[in-house]
Amino acid sequence: MSVPVSICTFVKACNSEESYAYLLKVMTANLKHGAFTLGGCRHDPPCTVDEAAIAKLDARLAADLAALRKPKPDRIRHFPDNRHDG
Repeated sequence: MSVPVSICTFVKACNSEESYAYLLKVMTANLKHGAFTLGGCRHDPPCTVDEAAIAKLDARLAADLAALRKPKPDRIRHFPDNRHDG
């Protein structure tokens, strides 16, 4: 089950290290579950952030999540060739 993330969480993560740490924690959980749910903002006026800040956040989040991923072991087993010629 994924943990919903609102637009507000992304906006807050652009401006606060504490909020960024929370976003990273939630996105790590979502990565483990293989799902992501994005929720809208219910504030009036709605939360906004400029495109440059979101792009910077996206790059940072992608790098941090990539660093947390564990490489998957090779799931293909190589068995010796037991066929006999002739």
